[in-house]
Amino acid sequence: MNRNFWDFYHQGHHFRDEISIVYGEMQRLLRQAYGEDFAQLFTWDHSGSNVGYLSNMLVVYIWTIFEELMRNAFVTVYGDRALKEDDIRKNNSSWGKMRKWLNAKGIFTDNLKRFEPLIGELNARRNCLVHNRGIVDKQYINQVSKYGGAPAFKLGEHIWTSWDYHQQLEHQLILFQMHLSTRVEIHLRDCPGQ
Repeated sequence: MNRNFWDFYHQGHHFRDEISIVYGEMQRLLRQAYGEDFAQLFTWDHSGSNVGYLSNMLVVYIWTIFEELMRNAFVTVYGDRALKEDDIRKNNSSWGKMRKWLNAKGIFTDNLKRFEPLIGELNARRNCLVHNRGIVDKQYINQVSKYGGAPAFKLGEHIWTSWDYHQQLEHQLILFQMHLSTRVEIHLRDCPGQ
């Protein structure tokens, strides 16, 4: 098996561990501070509270580690030298670009494409939180729709993130990582040295 794959495989375990640790620690701290009913703090708009801020910043952090997973998959399939090419280096953080390049190698099968609405919404949510103070704009709505999802918020609403959303996100991203690792392994096995 290609050494690159094993690096990617271990990075995938790091991704799963990091997501589990982040959510586990968040749950432990909230349970300690608010008791067993802590999940209710995420059921309504807490956008002005510390819990709302923490919940939304967790979205930003989760997107960052997801991007790193995608970048690692890209390097595993295309090699380190590909990151040095200007077009790729300038755009390698774009979810759409990375998906397109991995799709060109047959990595994105139906098993991975089913995650696109979730990942597209996560990316749009992150961008809205970082670039528009969490207020839903047309870019959020267009990006979610582009990847086959239904916007969770209406134009002008303030984004808030429920505990259920975080639980779904944790499970779906771990499943995504497992499917992605399998597809990368198959590609490297079937196309050695490519």
